[in-house]
Amino acid sequence: MIRLLVVAVLSALTLAADEPEKLEYFEKHVRPVLSQNCFECHGSQKQESGIRLDHINFINQVGDFGPILIPGKPEESNLYKAVAHKSEDLMMPYEKEKLQQYEIDALYQWITDGAVWPDEPLPSGASTKFDIKERINRLPWIWSKPTRYRLPGVKFSGWPTSEIDFFVIKKLEEAGLKPANQAAPEVWLRRVHFAITGLPPTPTEIQDFLKADPSVRKESVVDALLDSPHFGERWARHWMDLVRYAESRGHESDFSIANAWHYRDYLIRAFNNDVPYDVFLTEHLAGDLIQQPRLHPQTGANESVLATGWPFFGEEVHSPVDIRQDENDRTDNKVDVLSKTFLGLTVACARCHDHKFDAISQKDYYSLTGYILSSRFRQVRFESIEHNQNISNKLESLRNKTRVQLMTNLETFMNNLEKNPSDSPNKNGINAWEPQQGSKVVINFDDPRTEWFGTGLLFGRKAIPAGQVILPRSAQALSFRLAESGHAARDPFWNGLKLRSGNQADSGNLDAIGRSAGAIQSPTFTVSDGRIHILMQGEAKIYAGVDTHLMLAGPLHGKLIKVLKTNEKKWVVYNLSEYKGHRVHLEFGPVADKDLKVWAIVDGPVDQINFKSPSLDIFEIFGQLTSGKSISTSQAQALNRAINKFSALYQNAPNDWMKKNKEILNVYHKSRFQLQNQIQKESFTAISLSDGNGINEYVLGRGKYQRPKGIAKRGLPSAFGVQLDTPKNGSGRLALAEALVSRDNPLVSRVFVNRIWHHIFGRGIVFSVDNFGWLGERPTHPELLDHLAWTFMHEDQWSIKSMIRRLVLSETFAMSSQPNDERAESVDPKNQLLHRMPVRRLEAEVIRDSVLAVSGRLDSKVYGRPVPVHLTEFVVGRGRPGKSGPLDGEGRRSIYTSVRRNFLPTMMLAFDTPIPFSTVGRRNVTNVPAQLLAMMNDKFVYQQAEEWAKYVNGYFSASQIREKIEFIYLQAFARKPSSKELELALNTIRELSELHEVPQSDIKVWRDMCHTFFRLNEFIYLR
Repeated sequence: MIRLLVVAVLSALTLAADEPEKLEYFEKHVRPVLSQNCFECHGSQKQESGIRLDHINFINQVGDFGPILIPGKPEESNLYKAVAHKSEDLMMPYEKEKLQQYEIDALYQWITDGAVWPDEPLPSGASTKFDIKERINRLPWIWSKPTRYRLPGVKFSGWPTSEIDFFVIKKLEEAGLKPANQAAPEVWLRRVHFAITGLPPTPTEIQDFLKADPSVRKESVVDALLDSPHFGERWARHWMDLVRYAESRGHESDFSIANAWHYRDYLIRAFNNDVPYDVFLTEHLAGDLIQQPRLHPQTGANESVLATGWPFFGEEVHSPVDIRQDENDRTDNKVDVLSKTFLGLTVACARCHDHKFDAISQKDYYSLTGYILSSRFRQVRFESIEHNQNISNKLESLRNKTRVQLMTNLETFMNNLEKNPSDSPNKNGINAWEPQQGSKVVINFDDPRTEWFGTGLLFGRKAIPAGQVILPRSAQALSFRLAESGHAARDPFWNGLKLRSGNQADSGNLDAIGRSAGAIQSPTFTVSDGRIHILMQGEAKIYAGVDTHLMLAGPLHGKLIKVLKTNEKKWVVYNLSEYKGHRVHLEFGPVADKDLKVWAIVDGPVDQINFKSPSLDIFEIFGQLTSGKSISTSQAQALNRAINKFSALYQNAPNDWMKKNKEILNVYHKSRFQLQNQIQKESFTAISLSDGNGINEYVLGRGKYQRPKGIAKRGLPSAFGVQLDTPKNGSGRLALAEALVSRDNPLVSRVFVNRIWHHIFGRGIVFSVDNFGWLGERPTHPELLDHLAWTFMHEDQWSIKSMIRRLVLSETFAMSSQPNDERAESVDPKNQLLHRMPVRRLEAEVIRDSVLAVSGRLDSKVYGRPVPVHLTEFVVGRGRPGKSGPLDGEGRRSIYTSVRRNFLPTMMLAFDTPIPFSTVGRRNVTNVPAQLLAMMNDKFVYQQAEEWAKYVNGYFSASQIREKIEFIYLQAFARKPSSKELELALNTIRELSELHEVPQSDIKVWRDMCHTFFRLNEFIYLR
């Protein structure tokens, strides 16, 4: 068995954490701590105790208390000991509060990782001014749009078969190198299977490929793999790393993110359907705002809106003490993910100051935060939203038609009356209100200009204005009334909406699910008084979105959810006084099928005003209303009294007016009933964005909300040279998306093509795939990157599958992993010029999926609910899921295992699955003993070894030992064993039989044999 291990071992590659990532960590987490807390006493103007901390050259010196910094050893570094108060004689900041724990932790991590500091000149006494032109000129290539290049001339004949190959061979020729020979057919086949679907080829697929016509077999295989539903699973997992996909919020109790898995299924469908990347990106930023969203062809579900769930996969703190600071941190994470994922820029490094290296100012950072702050969280009924919206449009048309008919009939009736110039005044007078001095009107539905947002269908898209016909609910009613003042009202037409069985409820008390059918939302406003007065009638569950805080659990912010109830129209008070100065928006959701009307919301007290209405001419009012003009509350009341009086007088009289009313209303109720029967009442919900009013954030001095400076208008960073509209009543996200997918955008296509190249070849043309800026790597083949980016947009029309097809059918992809030139490893030691195909270790998920595939246990079903993570004795902590999933995850691919942020599977962590915190476009690849130990001792691997043995034994007779071994080699390595390997394997079978004292056909023998193959490097590496 040991001999068999030795034969199949491949050399492992170890990639340590990269310096660009450490530099980014420094800029984002360490420099702000030093700048905000240390430079005042230890900077250019002042050096207390002989210590200066604004450059690594100074920090590496010895201060009055000894060495300031010992890289890799924080416990021995005076800098860390001082801020962590590890020494009574050395506690900093002096005479100020101790640093926040996260700041101390950042310094500890930075020192542990080697105290990496960027290569920059020594600072002078005064800081230099941010110069956008100089920053652009540092890296002009990333700020100019991609260009199509002519194919370079090459001397090496016969090798280039695609445009890609010409650019690669040109670089090799310039270095005096030759490309590697072609890989063996079975090596190429295994390579392309893992690249496209993440699964190994079956023995049958291998044999069919080797028998096929060599001139067409590669194209046939690639097309079949791209059409496989497993393609979407493979490439969705890549994207999930970028948006830090998780199904729980982390922090202390790891609360669930309800229904997050619908986003994962959206990704798989989008990649399988080859949704163009420009559409895909637009859906991610503004899928809720697209006028004609992309619909699921079978179910009619809204696909586009699902893409907008990505901002909410970040960590959430429940009960933060400083709720505004918590919002800043959450927003920063969203901006970080947005800018890295789509633009390949570290914009979040400019949160506290202008970017130290790139053409990104601090104002640019806050320009992007405005898009985040202008958008809100919701649970959307994505399965029924489009169907029911069509029903709603038909209902509104029916109601408008009925209103016109009733008013026309009333006009005919009134024209036949003897005109009475006045209507008797209301003896009780009109009740009105106005805000007291200092109070702020948030919503007044009597004002048609009032700003509000109706989500879902329960409250409609528009408020009910004074004078609008209110149609009777009962089919027996023969008359109608008019709305006497503007308001929003719950529509009973939508009673009975349900959620699909198994739809997850929100963690904590947020209850966004309860508002998924519809809600009244106020604009975002800054709390000034805090006594929120609401003129309402009915029952409502209100969520106060203070600083966009969602994780409502724990003792501090429970009052942000409140149920208010009143059986009559009156002012009720919602006290948010302790949140003065904070931004908030209010969401009014229904309680069951109960009625709810809202007239106004005021931040602060209101004054009641009572006055008698003047004598009013109802004929004049009626003419004003039918001509399309708005009317006042007193006018609407007067006209209502007249209609009531007419109805009472003529209820039993055989007159044309009442008869016609009855006919009109009978038709209305019949049509309404037919529409109601077409409602799609059940739906799943998914997390998504919804639009709010436009918010332009302040530029925050040193990143502190206590130090607001000028306003940063929403928009792209100024280096892009694009001015965007910033609507007041909306976020402007759709305009942002359209600007990003413009073919003039210099980064979007480059960044994504580079990501595809990285996943196909194991190394991006720009190695730092998430950072194209100064601290990132320069492209190894800049002309090729530009050429591919241009081709992606113009020739491939943003088709991801077309670009992948180009890459995997190139001669570059078909090269062997063995160099063809003995000088290659010295001239190109990192293989940056691609003189050979790199040897790569498979990702954690692919290793696990391969184990299931060869054992015969893999369930090839696509989509569906997450499988709970299997809980071992090593998976402990607060928030630990109450239910453990099965050891083999139901045989599903790893993408379907629940991603619990604090409870990731131990095997996945051993093989470098990233903890979802921010964008990870390039995973770390390590080679550590824990990986071999996992393949040797993990219960899942051992279980699947036995399943594999059963599968192989069931496929062959007991005497077909040689055939079994060859079959296992085909499954595991996509090749047959050499004669030497076969001899070693036969000897191993004999040894195992003797060890277990059983026949060679016994399951124990083959279980141990299969387990051995799982432990071989060739199983987890690609040649």
